[in-house]
Amino acid sequence: MFLGQSTYPNALSAVPFAAADFLDENFILFRFHNSYIVVTVIDNYITQIYFLSLENKDFEPALKKSLVKSCFLNDEGYIASNRDVIKLYSKTKRLDSDLEIKILEQFSNYLTGKSKQFDLPYKVTTGTEFQKEVWNILKDIPYGNVLSYVEVAERLENRKNDAKNYARAVGSACGKNPIGIIIPCHRVIGNDRSLTGFAGGIELKGRLLDLEFFNRIGGN
Repeated sequence: MFLGQSTYPNALSAVPFAAADFLDENFILFRFHNSYIVVTVIDNYITQIYFLSLENKDFEPALKKSLVKSCFLNDEGYIASNRDVIKLYSKTKRLDSDLEIKILEQFSNYLTGKSKQFDLPYKVTTGTEFQKEVWNILKDIPYGNVLSYVEVAERLENRKNDAKNYARAVGSACGKNPIGIIIPCHRVIGNDRSLTGFAGGIELKGRLLDLEFFNRIGGN
């Protein structure tokens, strides 16, 4: 892996390029409190949505290449930007402009409490059959509502009578959810109604639920 610039010689000239020039991934990062929500798009489908703390400097390789190419990392390796939205687009598989607008609008509206739903194309390319069954249940949890891990397990096919024994497996599946927010694993809480286990951290989980509860009660 390299992050700097090099040259590719041809018969006419030496053309400058960087590793990020050959990436298929498009990234849009939305700032929300002390975190970034990272939306990854390939071939005009969202393939991943995950979370980064502002204190994070351990980036997925493709994102790091794009951040370096666009000069968004400081000397200490942290994202250095005051922008609410950071856009990092592929040169080989550029994000469709209509989809770009939809992603920007729908996430911005969700994070400001103006919208409760998403209508965006995505592909789930990972996961076991059990994990996918859990993720499908999560999609049915309404905005501003929560289920416990046991309550999710009770909705699993043929496992209702043994739900307590599957609660931990449900939690593990939530932790491996590849499409955060749209598949709302943040709406799953502990059996004692406490906030537990979230890839983006407990603080972010609480912020997302506060956002939804406030706007559900407010009727927005």
